[in-house]
Amino acid sequence: MLAASLTACTGEPAGGPTPTRTASARPTAEPTPTPTTTPEPERPAAMDDPGVDGAVAAATYFLSLYPYVYNTGDLTAWKALSHPECVFCASVVTNVEEMHALGQRQEGTELTVVPGESAEIEVGVWFSVRLDVAQGEWTVVGLQGEPVRSGPAQNYAFTLAVVRDSERWVIRAAEATPSA
Repeated sequence: MLAASLTACTGEPAGGPTPTRTASARPTAEPTPTPTTTPEPERPAAMDDPGVDGAVAAATYFLSLYPYVYNTGDLTAWKALSHPECVFCASVVTNVEEMHALGQRQEGTELTVVPGESAEIEVGVWFSVRLDVAQGEWTVVGLQGEPVRSGPAQNYAFTLAVVRDSERWVIRAAEATPSA
C-alpha cells in the first residue's frame, strides 16, 4: 500500500513499472590475519658505545627483535643488523617471509635475555657475545586465527659474532645451544 501511494505522488501512473533494485556482485575480500600488538623493541642507547658494552647491547637488541619479526613480519630492523653472510639471520628472514606469505603470524615467543660472557676478539672490530635466553611458548596462527603449530618454552645459550662495521653494529653469526 505504501508503494502505491509513493508512485501516485510522483505523478506516474499507478499501474506503471515499479523500480527494482539489483544487487551487484562484489568480490569477497580474502580474510587477513588479525594484526598483533607486538611493540617494536626500542634500540638501546648503549649501542652507541663502540666497545664491548655496545656489542652486548647490539646482540641483546638483535635477539629482542626475534619475537617481533615473527609476530609482525616487519624485518626492517632485523635486516639492518644482519650481516649478509649470517646464516642464522638469513634463515629467520626466510622463515618469517614464508610464514607471512601464507597469511600466518606468530603469537608469543616472549624472550628474556641475560648477558653472559663477552670478549673483544679484534680491537674495535670483532666481538664475541654470549647471552642466556629464555624463550616463552609460541603459536603460529592462520588466517582465521586457528592454531597451525606451537612450541614449548625453552632456554638457550646464544653465542653471537658481533662486528663493528662503518660505525654500526652487525651480527655476523649466531649459534643457539639448548640449555637447562
